[in-house]
Amino acid sequence: MAADRDEFWKKVTEIDTPEKLRALKPRQLREYQRYFVEVQYQPLAPADEKAALNHLDRLKEEFVRRRYGWATRIGITALCVAIIGIVIGMVRCRGNSNSADSRRPTSAAISTTPSVPAQQPMPTQQPTPDAAQGVNQSIPITLSVPVACNNVGEVVDLSGRLQAVIKFKRNNRYGSAYVHVNAQGVAGTGEITGRGYQANGETNINLPSRSLLNGASTVTTKAEFIEVTSAPGADGSIPRFWLQGYVHFTFHANGSVTVKFDNFTVDCSGNGAGLWHYP
Repeated sequence: MAADRDEFWKKVTEIDTPEKLRALKPRQLREYQRYFVEVQYQPLAPADEKAALNHLDRLKEEFVRRRYGWATRIGITALCVAIIGIVIGMVRCRGNSNSADSRRPTSAAISTTPSVPAQQPMPTQQPTPDAAQGVNQSIPITLSVPVACNNVGEVVDLSGRLQAVIKFKRNNRYGSAYVHVNAQGVAGTGEITGRGYQANGETNINLPSRSLLNGASTVTTKAEFIEVTSAPGADGSIPRFWLQGYVHFTFHANGSVTVKFDNFTVDCSGNGAGLWHYP
């Protein structure tokens, strides 16, 4: 089914300048990303296909711009906190210098060394491509991640499944893929508090065209997956964080495509850092 050209060019016009892109919320950016990825799998005129690719590049640049903006703000905040800590420490040391057994303040720090998640097994049943070049995978995950932000402050253990719907185009020389991922029963607890955590939401990951060797290849990219939240704390704030991880797209010589997820880490900001990091 061909794309509605009036709707297509309306979408193009809505984000055709940097100012319009910067006015959008992250969720709106991802909706536009999903639209321009999916429309490429419909019959398009050459000019329309070029416009779709150009706007995907615009969206990529906006995600990267926001990622570095967040990183700069976080770096400045961390520097200010470190300076304040040094000043307070100097004042306390001077106040206690007359006592041989002066009490020294201690602080408990949460280890930020990520625990190594177990290698995720491939699904036991092989997905069968349908006539529309699409497959479904239900992928089990088990992981432990240290979370030192957003009122969490502990290692969180999670398990459940990621439901992946894959659309792809391929021949013996080239292949591209798009996967829609949502969490199914991904939940767990904090190792210190025993507080319950629940993964929510969905994400879309686009893999541009890649060359294949004899119809087979594995391509790895990093992407942001889902938001994880807990019940509101005593002050009413909601502890939350976002999971990132590596996605391995495998184009098999028999014509099928599968995905695998591993090496999960935490993103405190949820701004999509790493979403466009293709090798």
